[in-house]
Amino acid sequence: MAKGCKAVAAAGSGTHPDGPQGTLPPAREDTVRSAERVAQILGAVAIGQDQGRRLGDIAAELGLAPATAHRLLGTLVGQGLVEKPPGESRYYIGQEVFLLALSRRNRFPIREMASPHLEKLCARFGETVFLTTRNALDSVCIDRRSGKNPAKILYVEVGNRRPLGVSVGGIPLMQTMPAAGLDALLTQNARRIAAFGDTVSAVRERVLHCRRHGYGRLEVNFLNTHYRGISVPIVTSSQETIGAIGLGALASRMTETSIRRYLDAMQEHAWKIAEEALARA
Repeated sequence: MAKGCKAVAAAGSGTHPDGPQGTLPPAREDTVRSAERVAQILGAVAIGQDQGRRLGDIAAELGLAPATAHRLLGTLVGQGLVEKPPGESRYYIGQEVFLLALSRRNRFPIREMASPHLEKLCARFGETVFLTTRNALDSVCIDRRSGKNPAKILYVEVGNRRPLGVSVGGIPLMQTMPAAGLDALLTQNARRIAAFGDTVSAVRERVLHCRRHGYGRLEVNFLNTHYRGISVPIVTSSQETIGAIGLGALASRMTETSIRRYLDAMQEHAWKIAEEALARA
């Protein structure tokens, strides 16, 4: 009986067995925070692709003390999720991540749907075209076709991951977001955007341009070469942006006349992809 009275008293006291109503106990909060940091570190390491990333860059991007980042990275190395070759100072995504990903080989149906459209655009214009999707706070290039023109863009590769709006492919992915959602995302990403030498105000202006004109646009200087990139959103009938088609070339080949011609074709193919996605839903 005494145990029952205690149980009733606890139930009526407005408290939760694990802690105050609506909160987690400190130990569980620490576990959740550690899990979030692990996910953030894996994303930061992935940005380096085959070039890897240094401890200091990862810590600065995420606002972590170098010692904390080093400890977490060491744990991930021990689990095979991150690699740090002997004698090197850079970290790379580990083999275990690729092995885990094999369990979801059909995770990106949009890649299959967009593939023939990328082929057609690439064959028609001879320029590099690519497909980008959103993953949390980042845009990720998940497919690409290299054009036949001799000077190809070198700054977009499959697996490229950037904070949303920093790369041309990420701009359209935010154009259907409500104002409050966009503000919250940019605030959350501010430190990471700055780590790439960009600004929140510049990203916001790119998104506003996309809303006004229907496409994203970005100038890129890479290895002393001036490139220009454009991108269009793939938007379903329910106004959900499920991806973006991008095209990049030397700025000298991207005149206003050619940009208009590219955009007309890209938007047509984006509409067809959205229609197929709706039919499959």
